Amino acid sequence: MKKHIYEILIIMIFLSLIAVLKSEELPKYIFQIPTYSGTELFRSEQPDLIEFRYPFANILKIYKTKDGSALNKNEVINFYEKYYKERGWKDGIFKRNGDDPYLSLMVDFYSPSKSEPEIHIAGYFYLWVSPKDGMYTVFMKQWRHVMLGQRTSDLIYNITQILPTVADESGYKIQKAEEWSGWEGYYQNEYLVEHILYTLFKNDSDQSRNDDPTRCFDLLILTYKNNEVAKVEAGRIKEKIGISIKGHTILIIDNIMLHFDDRFNKHEKAINKITTLIEKLVKQK
Repeated sequence: MKKHIYEILIIMIFLSLIAVLKSEELPKYIFQIPTYSGTELFRSEQPDLIEFRYPFANILKIYKTKDGSALNKNEVINFYEKYYKERGWKDGIFKRNGDDPYLSLMVDFYSPSKSEPEIHIAGYFYLWVSPKDGMYTVFMKQWRHVMLGQRTSDLIYNITQILPTVADESGYKIQKAEEWSGWEGYYQNEYLVEHILYTLFKNDSDQSRNDDPTRCFDLLILTYKNNEVAKVEAGRIKEKIGISIKGHTILIIDNIMLHFDDRFNKHEKAINKITTLIEKLVKQK
């Protein structure tokens, strides 16, 4: 009897360790910037405030109280300090002195692997509070270095190489985007390792309609640490956009997620054909 109890305890401990390891491999979104209760963005989306130049990214956000009231600086600072330290951040180099309306944090995250992409990211977070004005400023700087590994590199290569062919067979021409305005939301995930954005245009003879946004849709290719993270992120995106909203198709191939954004819901037939062709051709590689 004692032997059986001992064996059961060993199995339970083993399973709990597996669960802990798996939870540690899931994203904590360490670069997400939450909003303190009762406040809203004052300025944000200007090009000089948010900058992405891989592998570096800078985000500057200014918040104000919705009703114009004053802020309790310690409550604001405690909110952000608790939020980030729960996600692995530590006190920064310029640590807060006394009752200063200021917070400095830093993070250094390394995820090694022999079979999956290796990720090394670091970040700095600064917070300044102006209590009487009911405003505070957040500045975040992040850096990300990734070693994709041969398997992931080959998979990305295979998908991007067959895209022009499947697009042409579906009656579309494809164009790679040099800039990506939506990077901030996706780069909250510390396990994102690569992104590529394409726009697919209806390939017809009517050149006068080239500026018509209903003639095109976007394809965002996001590569993650592994298949588990890709599935978690797919669920997050579906929850954000609403599963009932038409015009969004998500395809997961191993650790890569393909997000088709047909905002005007005009290209469903073509997207279905393209996803089928991609799955078929990737399996043949």
